[in-house]
Formats: sequence, C-alpha cells, structure tokens
Amino acid sequence: MNKFIIKLAVLSVLLFSIQYAVFQELQIELSLIYGLFYGFIILITLISHILVMKQLGKRPQLFVTYFMGSMIVKLFIALGIMLITIWFNREDKFPLAIAFMALYFSYTALSISSILPHLKSGKKADNV
Repeated sequence: MNKFIIKLAVLSVLLFSIQYAVFQELQIELSLIYGLFYGFIILITLISHILVMKQLGKRPQLFVTYFMGSMIVKLFIALGIMLITIWFNREDKFPLAIAFMALYFSYTALSISSILPHLKSGKKADNV
C-alpha cells in the first residue's frame, strides 16, 4: 500500500505541474474546483484500490466482481461529479471536463497498472 501511495503522490505532482503549465499557457484560471477534483479522484482511487487488493488472494470470481464493481461505481460517481460541476460552471465547461477526464483516466491507469503485477504472480499483495 505504501508503494501505491507514493505512486499516487508522484502522479499527482506530475499531473498538477502539467495542468498548471498548460493553464498558464492558455491563460485559464486555476480555481479551487481543480483542487477538489484532485482530492476527490485520489480518494475514490485509493478506496477502490484498497477494496480490490483485499480480494486479490481470494476466489478469482470474487476478485473479478470486486474489480469490475469498483470500476463501474468509480466511473459513475466521477461522471456524476463532473456533470454537477459543469452544470454550475457552464462558462468553464470545456477546461473542467477535459481536466477531470484526464485525471480520471490517469488515476485509473495507475490503479490498474498497480494491480496487474499481483494478478500475474498469483500472490496476495503484502503491501495492502
């Protein structure tokens, strides 16, 4: 789990740096909403990762159920948050949507890439 948290922190710093540079270049204001996006995405990524990793050493059918379920729940919650945010900030809808989806896909890719080595080895993760 500690390795995953470190990877999450590194990815967050990297993504925020890229977002800051792009927003400065395009002269888009970096508001508090983007910080809330980071916090929200990190939180749901961490929760779904913990739940999936706890099921890794159990029956494969149970792992698949937890993995797919956590990805679906994470997707719908993220989509709902994004739509609500865009509804109340219509003038910034394109930067909000692009930034949010980039964060969602980046953190989802990190979560999946952290789970895959444990699936290939067939061992329960000891760092949960």
